[in-house]
Amino acid sequence: MARALIVPRLLLVTMIVSIQTIHRGCIGGGMPTRSKKLGRFLSTRTSRQVPGSTGPGDAAETFVDMVKGAGYEAEEHNVTTEDGYVLSLHRIPGGPTSPVLPGKPAVILIHGLFGASDLWVLRGPGKDLAYLLADEQYDVWALNTRGNYYSRRHNNLSVNEPDFWRFSWHEFGAFDTAAVIDYVLFETGLKKVSLVGHSMGSTMEFVLLSTRPEYNERVNVVVSFAPVAIFTHLLPGLVNAIGMYYAKEIQDILGLLNVHEILPRNSVNVAYVRSVCDRPRTLRICKRLSCILFGLTNCEEFDASLIPHLLNHYPQGTSIQTLLHYRQIILAGKFKQYDFGPEMNYIRYKNEIPPEYPLEKVKAPVVLFYGQNDAFTTEKDVRAMQSKLPNASPRRVQVSSFGHLDFVFSKDSKLVLYNEVLEVLSEFDEERNGTRPRLKDPFKVST
Repeated sequence: MARALIVPRLLLVTMIVSIQTIHRGCIGGGMPTRSKKLGRFLSTRTSRQVPGSTGPGDAAETFVDMVKGAGYEAEEHNVTTEDGYVLSLHRIPGGPTSPVLPGKPAVILIHGLFGASDLWVLRGPGKDLAYLLADEQYDVWALNTRGNYYSRRHNNLSVNEPDFWRFSWHEFGAFDTAAVIDYVLFETGLKKVSLVGHSMGSTMEFVLLSTRPEYNERVNVVVSFAPVAIFTHLLPGLVNAIGMYYAKEIQDILGLLNVHEILPRNSVNVAYVRSVCDRPRTLRICKRLSCILFGLTNCEEFDASLIPHLLNHYPQGTSIQTLLHYRQIILAGKFKQYDFGPEMNYIRYKNEIPPEYPLEKVKAPVVLFYGQNDAFTTEKDVRAMQSKLPNASPRRVQVSSFGHLDFVFSKDSKLVLYNEVLEVLSEFDEERNGTRPRLKDPFKVST
């Protein structure tokens, strides 16, 4: 028994030491506080200094760099949340075949766990959903949650302070997503937007629309890729296993080290990827290691040539509390608010047990796309979600090997997924159609 625990505990110690090294590199410099005024536009940036870097050579490639390099228009805006976090919101208002014009229907893209807006534009025009939307005359906005590489600012708190990191995906949904929707509607003059969320992005959609149901009237349609909310199973992968079985130890040790952030984007990660994974001989090793660590079930289908570029933009950091919240709902098998412990729960919720999210209040039409080879979001999970949502339609991607990350990175995503997504967005676009259609059969899986 003792020997069986040696490897996991060594991995745990290694991970903690690595996180602490990363953390110290990330908090070396302060970031300026920007204007709180709604509607304030920030001039576009072309590069950022990587946290923990030492000179101009460490400038990081950004969303704006990639989009402008592809020949599209790109903007960066500030959005301040009700609780003082300053988010960077990215925009593609037009492209080579789509001039910048007022009145375009707006789509907000919401990234997954450890992600950022970058993940929607990594592969380029004709491949990524963000570019396809821009080509179809949409005004494309990409959210960055508090604490990631682009959104490490607060009106009163520094990233060095523990209070800065006291948030989970609940705050991503209830505050970040709400603020971004309000901002986009203010900037564009539209009455409604459409939402597209991947994995944790879908979690945020459900949090917002269930806890602040007035936002249902500001949304045309909710598109959820690999929706994550109700788990009917444990998750695969070494990282997930360590998190499930050693979460208490990890939390205690990191608390002693005053570490509240996990896996940020920084110069240590970027330099390592450039030196190791960008070589033909080591690329297969990096690919296999990524699959083992994160439990990817269709490793052979994953485009290995994308890995060096991907790992320069992922992971982009989040709070430890975000992971702990997922652990709680996995163990509970219920979509519940954060468990702070009996005493604090009573102060916050007037009950010692955290409440479930009232998914029956999600009145906006929801389309749940899921893959047949997704070990993180199974068909059973989707069915459980569907039973709670009053206006939901599951859509199975018709490729047997389609997995969790394929929604963003599959070379076949345009053919097997994005074309259908464009049809869904067009169908529910009230700005263009004038009325909202009803889902034809919200309890039938399309085939």
